[in-house]
Amino acid sequence: GSAFCCLPPPPCCCLPALGGIEAVEKASLLGELYMQQLFERARLWSLRNQARTKQEQQQRAMAQGVSSTFEVKKGLVGQFFGKKFINLVTAKQMPGIISVDYKELPAAEGGGVRVTVVGKDLAQVKAARDALELHEEVVHVPAALAPRLHFADREGGRGVKSIERQIVDKAGLRNLGVVFGKDAHCVLVGSTTAIETAKLLLDMHIKLLKTSAETANETRALRGGFRGMRIGEGGSGGG
Repeated sequence: GSAFCCLPPPPCCCLPALGGIEAVEKASLLGELYMQQLFERARLWSLRNQARTKQEQQQRAMAQGVSSTFEVKKGLVGQFFGKKFINLVTAKQMPGIISVDYKELPAAEGGGVRVTVVGKDLAQVKAARDALELHEEVVHVPAALAPRLHFADREGGRGVKSIERQIVDKAGLRNLGVVFGKDAHCVLVGSTTAIETAKLLLDMHIKLLKTSAETANETRALRGGFRGMRIGEGGSGGG
């Protein structure tokens, strides 16, 4: 079981070096090189042993439970991990989760990471996957309504969240960004379930905003009409 069991003893560390100063120095150098090789072999052996142990643990875990694998694209890897790998740590601590492992993908495969979640049953694995999995989807919105999605309604008073923030909280999105301009759109980042929920909420809020805008226009038109009627009545009465 020792890393040194199959290695021969160093040539210079146990026997006295005989000869001149130059020969002794060479012997000492050879001894140092040998010891470096010895420690490097031990280090590589240790790394191989750790990798083998980890692989065996993963195989046992997968044999004992349910596994699910998904990929996170390169542009979302930072959000996937979170600060100090907090998202991975949190997922590993979820009920019924046996292991959460990831593998970095080569550039030829688009970069990003491939993630495998192993748990005791399908529901627990799905919960962990929903907490970790990240997708990105763009939803176009009316340019005139984009600012109203992003900024909180001042008439609602302090503490009122913007529609953008409300959707993030209710749908469980990781992030929602609103882009203004001619090509106004929202960028949704989260699990498939969270994105689908967010799209429904976004559609509902846009319909409400449109209705509100139409009502406001009708109210202004009616007020303008009333003002015109009052002015007309006053003019005829004076004649």
